[in-house]
Amino acid sequence: MNFSAKGRPISHRQAFTLVELLVVIAIIGVLIGLLLPAINAARESARRIACTNNLKQMGLATINFHDSQGAFPPGYRATPAYEDGAADTTPGWGWAAYILPYEEEKTVFGSIDFKLPVEAPKNSEAVQTVIKTYVCPSDRPPPTAFGVPNAGGSAVAKAAACSYAACVGGDESAPADASGKGIFYRNSKTRI
Repeated sequence: MNFSAKGRPISHRQAFTLVELLVVIAIIGVLIGLLLPAINAARESARRIACTNNLKQMGLATINFHDSQGAFPPGYRATPAYEDGAADTTPGWGWAAYILPYEEEKTVFGSIDFKLPVEAPKNSEAVQTVIKTYVCPSDRPPPTAFGVPNAGGSAVAKAAACSYAACVGGDESAPADASGKGIFYRNSKTRI
């Protein structure tokens, strides 16, 4: 032990005081508070880029479908004659199902029986399969398949979430119409 000239022991400080510790904790808290918004902004920017990439992939798949089939996929396929667009929509398979092989989802595409309606039990596994490209990373989809209602509000099938929709046309077109002014409508075969 060391002693001072007056014979008192000299103490060597080996710990922080409570005030110093609180100041350090406060500074760290302020720095974290400043960094969190920047981290969240970077995450949202990454999600926006991923969403843009999803749209690009779907666009390329749609173009590839057009190149191989001679037209864009239909908004949805209906075999009965058009009556009112409410109860005459079966089998109901739409653009998102038809471009699956071009989205590297050939297994899901191969498991679909396109002759049967979307809600047929044989197609339930395919309909409930989450296609990563079809869900925007910023969306918070339900953790399980959700009920898809008919015009009366009754659930006809359970389906996986999808963040994107195809355009039937402007305000003058409705999804229940026999045709549309856009690219994707009932039994459409729009060409470039």
